[in-house]
Amino acid sequence: MTERRTDGTSRLLVRCLATAISFELIAGLGATTYLVLADKPPPTPSRVTAGRPAPALGLGDVSTGLPRERAARAAAIRTLLTKRGAALLNRDRAGFLAGVDPGSPTFRLRQGQLFDNLREVPFAEWSYTVDPHRELAQSPSRSARFQAPLWVPRVNVRYRIEGFDASPTVQRQVLTFVQRSGQWYIGADDDFEDAGAPTARGLWDYGPVVVARTRTTIVLGHPRSLAKLRTLALVCDQSIARISKVWGTDWPGKVVVLVPDTQAELSRIIQEGNDLSQIAAVATTELAGGAGPAGERIIVNPPNFDKLGSLGR
Repeated sequence: MTERRTDGTSRLLVRCLATAISFELIAGLGATTYLVLADKPPPTPSRVTAGRPAPALGLGDVSTGLPRERAARAAAIRTLLTKRGAALLNRDRAGFLAGVDPGSPTFRLRQGQLFDNLREVPFAEWSYTVDPHRELAQSPSRSARFQAPLWVPRVNVRYRIEGFDASPTVQRQVLTFVQRSGQWYIGADDDFEDAGAPTARGLWDYGPVVVARTRTTIVLGHPRSLAKLRTLALVCDQSIARISKVWGTDWPGKVVVLVPDTQAELSRIIQEGNDLSQIAAVATTELAGGAGPAGERIIVNPPNFDKLGSLGR
C-alpha cells in the first residue's frame, strides 16, 4: 500500500522574505508539498491525495488459489494489458486499440485520443499489474449497458520517464473488462468514478502533451504552453545547482515538472477536492512498501505560478 507519510521531524517551514514577496514554501506535509500564497494555510491532504496504490505485492502476477476459470480470465487480462503496454511503447496505435472494446465506440475514440496525446512523452516503461483477488462488484445496470460478461479486478499502471525516473510511478486504473465472443477487451475506465473509485489521470487525459527538456529537467504540458515549458525548464536547471548547495548532492538532481492548462486540471491530476486558489505549485512523491520515493513530480498551478517573480520561482 502506498502512503504519503507525515513525519513531524521532517516538517519544514521556510518564509522567503515574506515582507517582500507574497509566497511561502511549506514542505513536509507528508510527501506532498505546497507552494502557497502567504498567510493562508495549504489545504489538508484528503484521503485520496494522501496515497496512491502500489502494485499488489506478489498478487499482481500470480493467480494462486483461484478457481480454474477465474485464473484463466486473469491470464487473459494480463496478456491483453501486456500487449497494450508494448503497443504504447512501440508507438503502435492499431495494436493499442486492438484491446479496446469494439462495442464501446465513444470509449474507443477517447482511447485513440489518449494514444495520440502520449506520442511525444519519452517513456522507458509502461506496464500493468493485475490482482485477480481484489475486484469491484458490477451493478445490473452496468451489465445491461454492455450486454456482455464484465470483470473489474484491481489494476495498476506503472510508467517511467526515460532518463528521469529511477523507479516507476504507480497509479490505480479502474478498468471495466468486457468479454465478447470469448475475447476480453477494455470497455471503460470511468464506471466507478461516482462510487469514489476513479482512475488516476495524467496530463495526457486532457490533451496532447509536448515536452521541453534540459540535461536536468523535463517539463510536460500542452502545446499552447510550450514557451512557458521552455522557460520553466531553464528555471529548474538553474535552480538545481543552488538547491544542491543547501541540501547536498545526495539526490538524483533531476526534476519532472507538469504544467496543466487550468487549475481544474491540476485538481483532477492530484485528486484534490480542496480549494487550490492560493496554491502556486504542488510537489508529490510516492512512498511504497518501505521502498525509496518514486514518481516525484512538481505540478504547477498556471494562474498563480505566473504571479511569482524570479525569486519566488
